[in-house]
Amino acid sequence: GIKVAEEGRDVAARLGDRHTQAHTESTLGLYKSLLGRFPEALAHLQWAITCERELDSPRAEAESLTALSALYEQWGKYQEAAEAARRAMRLAEQLGRKGGKLVALTDLALAQTGLGDYAEADETLALARQLCDESMDQGHVAMTLALSADIAQRLDRPNESSGFADRALALAQAGSSPLRQAKLENVIGRVLRRKQEYASALALHSSAHELAS
Repeated sequence: GIKVAEEGRDVAARLGDRHTQAHTESTLGLYKSLLGRFPEALAHLQWAITCERELDSPRAEAESLTALSALYEQWGKYQEAAEAARRAMRLAEQLGRKGGKLVALTDLALAQTGLGDYAEADETLALARQLCDESMDQGHVAMTLALSADIAQRLDRPNESSGFADRALALAQAGSSPLRQAKLENVIGRVLRRKQEYASALALHSSAHELAS
């Protein structure tokens, strides 16, 4: 985990390998953000992004910006999260990476939701769903659908919300990383809680807690 990444970074620094050093700094930012060590994580990610831009490595920079958006969203800094997501999306578009653009759009929708901009999040997710097909990582598709369920419910479209939620859970159960699955189950759990389906919501939140532990 963190110790291995720190050792790798130090070796890369001694060898003057800035590409590897930037990668390990970005990895440290991701790990520390998951642990809630937000100021430390921010420093790692900002260093990585600056270095990746100087090295003209747009794909790596986009991935670090995605991690930065997630960090800011966890930290409750939704305006900064939205800006990082937009920067990641612009790079994904330049690179022609549909998967990267899908992730950036869902990150942007999360930030817009945090800001209370539900109509904007709805429009963002509509764009994201246009990118969803069988060639995409189905975990990312599932998260897009889960967020769509959340926003549809907030905008008083209950039938649409239920449809998105069912599709999201079916896709997620077909295979996803534990942390992604946990995040998705928490989103759907909130949807069910607002529908007053408390037992189902509690089951999902409990499952999410176990997956994230």
